[in-house]
Amino acid sequence: MIDKTQHELYLEQIDILMRKDAEMSKHEAALLNALVDCVYEFEEFHYPMDPPTPEDMAEFRRDQERMK
Repeated sequence: MIDKTQHELYLEQIDILMRKDAEMSKHEAALLNALVDCVYEFEEFHYPMDPPTPEDMAEFRRDQERMK
């Protein structure tokens, strides 16, 4: 697993690659996928999220309806 310093570096590299969009090579796309996987694993371990409560889900739904 990556550490905090690597996490920050990977986030910066992901940002750079995401800005390339259509210009991205196959190698860069593979690198992007690998970086995203590492960041996801790090964040799932260090910043786990509890599933939303039914009240949270209902509030989210009401907010979405108001945006229409």
